[in-house]
Amino acid sequence: MAKTHTARQRYLDLLDDFSGLLRDALDLMRALQGADDHHDRTFIDRPAIEVHEQNSDHHDWLALIGLTRDAWLATWSEQPDRAAAVAEGWWHVPYPCFKRLAFFAAAEGPAVPTQRAVDWLLADDAHWLWSAEVQRESMRLLVSLGPRV
Repeated sequence: MAKTHTARQRYLDLLDDFSGLLRDALDLMRALQGADDHHDRTFIDRPAIEVHEQNSDHHDWLALIGLTRDAWLATWSEQPDRAAAVAEGWWHVPYPCFKRLAFFAAAEGPAVPTQRAVDWLLADDAHWLWSAEVQRESMRLLVSLGPRV
């Protein structure tokens, strides 16, 4: 008998796939000289990782950001240890989009320990604290860290 999956379960099953497809898209941009370790320009068309009216999604591939976020949120509610590991993995992917996803996850609560989130903000001589490419998520992370520090 086939097991029926809820929408949440499907997101859990697809988290790695969505993250991988997003990485593939950014790797392709890198090959075309449209992205590197500190610049990918996703913040222009997708200014917020969270659902936000300013997100344009003019380019179809940007939907992968929302799908990855939603899959992570579903995972966080069902499998917090796995979600924490995924957020940590995002931090090590060499694109600002993944730094933004990691900051988003860290701002959601205890998925990322407070000291680890601070370390991320201060990494690379505080590059990510001040980078316009991750500004929205870094500022939201700072706000969420206030009560935790």
